[in-house]
Parts: sequence; structure tokens; C-alpha cells
Amino acid sequence: MSPDARQILVALSLVISPFLAGCDRLPSGAIGSEMAVVPSRGWYPDAPVEFTPVTYDTVSPPAPPYELVIHVRYLRSCQERELRLAVQEMSLAEGYRPADTITIPLAGADGKPVGRGGYNIFETCDTLRSGFTLPEGYTVTLAPVSAVAGVISVGYSLLDKNSVPTLVVY
Repeated sequence: MSPDARQILVALSLVISPFLAGCDRLPSGAIGSEMAVVPSRGWYPDAPVEFTPVTYDTVSPPAPPYELVIHVRYLRSCQERELRLAVQEMSLAEGYRPADTITIPLAGADGKPVGRGGYNIFETCDTLRSGFTLPEGYTVTLAPVSAVAGVISVGYSLLDKNSVPTLVVY
């Protein structure tokens, strides 16, 4: 494949991928979810993404406890083997929780993506909080510890206590 054709395919996948984020199949048992598109120029520590997880049914939400799962979608061309995320959680009831760092594997020792996906886009996930009650005014802020290229979106799914994350297959 010529370098020009390869560049066109990568550009096309970057243009189409945000639309795929709205067409995916939700994880089994998801009671809330949201994805944010990461700028195509790269994701930097000074550009955090903030989520306020809520259930789809705000009038009569499922009873806790819940699971909060972080999802990362990335390109095959992503050079990182893992994504280190700085995590800051806050709620009106509890204030700020101690800052944390989580590591989400993106590629195995052989360099192949560990997530599920298709030709060029993969998704992987990791549980951030397990067995918790969603406090009032809860927000979670995610930012890469260092600049990363090839991550196209990041988000969460809020699952009921009996569900298991199901990765999206493109």
C-alpha cells in the first residue's frame, strides 16, 4: 500500500470513528454510559476529560451497588503499550477523594492490541470502582499522565452489580 493511500485510510478512520462511538452496542447491564472524543492531534495531561456518571433512568434508577468501568478506544497505530491515567474523583457529599493513577494495557508484549476490535480501531476497559453507591454530584476526571497519540476516545459505563463489561466489536 502506498504511503498516500495509508494516510488517506488513517484520516478517514479518524473522521468516521466519532460517528461509530454513537452506534456501538452498550455493555450488557449498562445503566449509564458516555464517551468523549480525544483530539486527533493527541491527548495531553493538560486536557482532562470530566464525566458526571448518571443512570439512564434518573427517576427510578436501579439499586446500588454499581460498577464504574473506564473504556478506551484506540488506533492500531498507537505506539503505547499501556495508558496511564491520572484519576480525580469528587462528589458533593464526600469532597475530593485522593488522586489516583490507573494503568490500562493497550498492547501485549508482542505489540498486538489487547482490546477487541476490527481492522484499525480497538477498545479495552478496566474497572475503576466496584460495588459502590453513586454519591450525589459525583464526577470523575481522567487525563493521561504523559502525552499520548492514537487514543481516539475515552469514557465510562455504569453497570449494575450483576453485569460484566462487554467490549464493542467493530
